[in-house]
Amino acid sequence: MIAEERRGQAEIVGLMLIVVLLAVGFLLYIKFSLAPDQQANAYQNYASTQLDQTFLVSLLSTDAMCGGLRYSVSDLVAAVATGNERCDAETALNDTLTTVLNRTLDPWGINYRLVFLKKTGDSSQGIGLEEYVNQDYPPVAQCTAEKDHTVQSFPVSIASGLGTVEAQLWQC
Repeated sequence: MIAEERRGQAEIVGLMLIVVLLAVGFLLYIKFSLAPDQQANAYQNYASTQLDQTFLVSLLSTDAMCGGLRYSVSDLVAAVATGNERCDAETALNDTLTTVLNRTLDPWGINYRLVFLKKTGDSSQGIGLEEYVNQDYPPVAQCTAEKDHTVQSFPVSIASGLGTVEAQLWQC
């Protein structure tokens, strides 16, 4: 019985060794199949995309106080977009977004533009909120449509039949 257990353990160790060798082989293949500048660009694009997506999802689920009650940022965005404000949603939203951006993207040195657009059919328009940009950059260097940038969007559902609001985070 002990010999059977040892044989089983040896088989498991052998399988683990094969898996490790395959993983190392795959990493070496990736390492040597891409040129160094392609590797850097691939990593930079991936990191930028992941940061944008993760930041938007986190930002929209962040809680904000409005009229003594706790709302998510996405709820406040929907309230501003529909004009259905139970509290001063626009002020609470501006305060929350400014605080979060001043503590995250600004000190990280990321050149960004955050906008909220109401989508109805094929048209889109702002919802009355300011566009948020990194104020550490001079106006000529701030993220605009004319500059090379990536855009990550995240839809925010609002009342039925009124369309959606799209949160867009541009990164230049």
